[in-house]
Amino acid sequence: MSASKWLHSLLGPTATQEDIPFTTFHGKLRQIDTGGLPATFDLFFPKFRTEEEWRASVTDLQYNFSARTAQHMGRGRERRFAGDQSLPRGRYYCLVDSESSLAANNTLIGELFAYADPAFPVQPELLDSTVDVARDPQMAESLGHHLSSPCLLNIVRASENPWIFAPTMGFKVRGDVFSYPVAITEQKIDKVIDLRLPETLDWLMRTFVRLEAETEFQPSAEHQIICTKPGLAPPSDLETFLPLILTQQLGGGSTFVQGIGTWLRTHGAHAIIYPSARSDSKTVVSDGQVVESFGYILLDYRGAPNLKFEAKHHFGALPSWRERDIASVAITEVREAGRFVLEIKGVRLLQEARFAMFHDWTTRTMGRVASVLRDGSEKLGDPVKRVVRKPAEVLGEGAEKILGQDFFIDESARFMPISLFLDEWRRMNNAEFSASVLPQSQSRDWQTGWGWDGRNWFLHRKCLRRPWVVLKCPGCYFEEFWNVLQGVPESACPRCNCDGGNKAQPEISEWRAWAAEILATVGDGLNGDALLKRNEQIYTAACWMSRNAVTGEKPATEQDAVLSTLLPPAQGIEREGITQTVEAGAPAGASQYLICKYCGVRFDAAHPGSCSYHPLEPELVGNRGPRDDYTDVHRFPCCGQVVAADEPARSPGCTQGFHEALSALITCKRCGQPFNPESLTGCSYHPQEAKCVGGTGPRYDWDKYIFPCCGEEYDGYERQLSPTAQPPQSPGCVKCDHEA
Repeated sequence: MSASKWLHSLLGPTATQEDIPFTTFHGKLRQIDTGGLPATFDLFFPKFRTEEEWRASVTDLQYNFSARTAQHMGRGRERRFAGDQSLPRGRYYCLVDSESSLAANNTLIGELFAYADPAFPVQPELLDSTVDVARDPQMAESLGHHLSSPCLLNIVRASENPWIFAPTMGFKVRGDVFSYPVAITEQKIDKVIDLRLPETLDWLMRTFVRLEAETEFQPSAEHQIICTKPGLAPPSDLETFLPLILTQQLGGGSTFVQGIGTWLRTHGAHAIIYPSARSDSKTVVSDGQVVESFGYILLDYRGAPNLKFEAKHHFGALPSWRERDIASVAITEVREAGRFVLEIKGVRLLQEARFAMFHDWTTRTMGRVASVLRDGSEKLGDPVKRVVRKPAEVLGEGAEKILGQDFFIDESARFMPISLFLDEWRRMNNAEFSASVLPQSQSRDWQTGWGWDGRNWFLHRKCLRRPWVVLKCPGCYFEEFWNVLQGVPESACPRCNCDGGNKAQPEISEWRAWAAEILATVGDGLNGDALLKRNEQIYTAACWMSRNAVTGEKPATEQDAVLSTLLPPAQGIEREGITQTVEAGAPAGASQYLICKYCGVRFDAAHPGSCSYHPLEPELVGNRGPRDDYTDVHRFPCCGQVVAADEPARSPGCTQGFHEALSALITCKRCGQPFNPESLTGCSYHPQEAKCVGGTGPRYDWDKYIFPCCGEEYDGYERQLSPTAQPPQSPGCVKCDHEA
């Protein structure tokens, strides 16, 4: 039979099921449970849920051919062996690894790590509760997690700069841990292409290498592409074939790999089991049965839409028979009587090394940009100067051998194909680079990503519903809240004095025009308490008691922060029940703030809002024991609510109503707080002023104080206040009655 007739009989529409080496799989599978993922997951793994936006070479062509492989473009990045974009999500599983696999070679972690963004300033550190923590119970206890269900733990270590993550993003300054649930299921699937078996591997290589070699690739008519494989013979063994399906590109998105997936879906395959491109793998087969394996993935095709296979649209497009980006990977096989062993080593190390290089370039360039902006040697608008170290400088001797030619950097600082990652930076200025890598909390009410207006010292994030802006210093990443209607923000960062190279007072004429447009076009139709709640929802999505960029004040409570976003009544534009003026200047009247006698919250007399409180004092009923530092447990007798807190707040509570002001308040001359003359108790203050004794914080740019009257220390960094904020006298070491 001729080669062309053999291809047609085996691969054409008339191929029979007997031609395909289907087997049945029965075993346990693991995958990330996407239904239980916290919001922080997308910060660390932005490419996991979708690949429509990814950091790579993006062109207007339907196909883009790089030095490594052919990539499908324009429809998102299909994942390995998917065939096309119609394959539903949630179809990829990791086979449970054999105990012979090293804990560091965790297949599920390796696959997830591939979707991390190396341009994100903090590198994820992952542990598996079923492997790492289970082997050391003390680790689970030290992490403070109850590991009743399988999960991956993402450890976020304390950053040198606490403002990498803004407070509203929910990260603890001294480090944090987030859990990602893992689903483990046992499944039985027939009609599986199992690449752990030698006969199936040989069939796959023989079938699709010949199809690739003898097919003339035909892309869409408007694109002319020439594909050659100069001087190289087609793969004839597993050592030369497997690199074609282990390419390090996200999704393995070559036309060759997707062509195999399309063919399998067309010919009724229910699943394919293949070696991971993110972790080392091994399979041991004895007398036709898999007795040991780790590092393998199962892709479930069941229920996926049917496809029409046309070889000319998938095969014949490989630019080379060799994948040089995995040249350092070692593939060994042993075939003996009744026994087969296939081991692939170096894949995990390669992925980790590639990520480490990209991440090093990101963090070092970030550090340089922040430094030159702080010392004033460069401006925000100056072109960014990339800090690109060679592999040996980052990873040590032998790194070039692991990474291959893709990471070759010659003495003239010319880069090989990895420049695709760096090319987007080449066209940026310092402001644009910083804005592209700094994270932000996710909210539909706020602009996605940071921006720069081209003239002022700050990066910004605009609110889409109110004339509000979050300002971010590009030198130290400190954040402030700016209500544009209140006036002009400070001329430099209050924390590091960075002015972005602009010594002048901020220019806000365009910002005022933007504020007027927001007020004129956006409407909620809300008033009174409903408006206040909506404002609180919008504010807290991006801010957390943020320092006011105009007044320099930091609100004492979250409610004060929300109230400070509203201006007192004045002549101007009226929208959504808020009367505000676009022009900066003194308000027409002063707000009258009162204290509610039920909940103790300050409220604006013009917007009394609703009150929520417990009418009865809490009763102590026990404590949480040594694991929770013997935290007291209280019960409110009015409703039965139980609260674990040493001093539980009575608000919010079980009783709802309107705020009601205390009788005329008087300011205490000791503590400076307003009090009701009918009840003098509750005064607390330091009789002596605090003295500055040095610096604190990651860069020692926060002041540290001690009250000489009692020795109490006051750390402005821990309290996330302005670096030079004076400590308040109240509350303090003296407890007494208020004095008018």
